[in-house]
Amino acid sequence: MEELTTERKQTSNTNITLNNIYNGIKKLKPEYQKIILGYKLPDLYLLFENNTEYQKYLKELINSATIYINTFGALIALHKEALEESKRTQEFDILDTMNEVYDSLSEDKKIEFCENMLSKKEFFVDAYKRMMDTFESAIETQKCEVVEGVAEN
Repeated sequence: MEELTTERKQTSNTNITLNNIYNGIKKLKPEYQKIILGYKLPDLYLLFENNTEYQKYLKELINSATIYINTFGALIALHKEALEESKRTQEFDILDTMNEVYDSLSEDKKIEFCENMLSKKEFFVDAYKRMMDTFESAIETQKCEVVEGVAEN
């Protein structure tokens, strides 16, 4: 009786057989085994048989991974920008709404509103400090741009 063999010598510089692949899979980490189960043994054998094709396939995997990683980063950046934009839009909407409400008040209510706002000294002091910090920051940024422009010339 003739024995069926699954051993076939590869034409490349390695001597990996189907049995070597099968036994190697058993020694992999469970998470790697799950990934490898997506492949058929003969396909793995053919992949490992030709070193050039194997290297080409690995490069394709890296390129695919790079695309996914870049997509991941782009989506996170877009989400962050969209959130910041929604906050800016929300702030302007609140100011517009406050203006509309104020404009709809009677003259007596406008006076009462102003008196109430003026009684909140801490609010105005804080707002003033923030505005001044913003102006100082803008002046410093402008100075840096002017100095950089002079240095480039």
